Amino acid sequence: RTPWTFALATLPLGLSFASYYTGATSRIGDIVPLDRQGAMLGFLDSSRGLGGVLGPLLGGTIVSFAGYPAMFVTMAVIAAVACTIVFVGLGPSAASAQRAVDRSSTSPKD
Repeated sequence: RTPWTFALATLPLGLSFASYYTGATSRIGDIVPLDRQGAMLGFLDSSRGLGGVLGPLLGGTIVSFAGYPAMFVTMAVIAAVACTIVFVGLGPSAASAQRAVDRSSTSPKD
């Protein structure tokens, strides 16, 4: 329980937040038309802020009524639903689709 332990424990959290933001903004650049990208980036940042407020509020409420295990289970279910929505709802980006077309047109035909 030293400051170094805390720093090592929070390092993966910081890396995941950085990766999330980079990936999300890249995805917006890939799939959103140029004239709407500013609005979508604003929506992304607003959603992050709202989640930063509502997440701890919801977690604290669950802990006070049902304890920590219930809070972790609830948050895991919410994360699983969000992941399912992302993986099912989003198709390939325009950039990855174009790369697939480029690969198929340059590969030798048998």
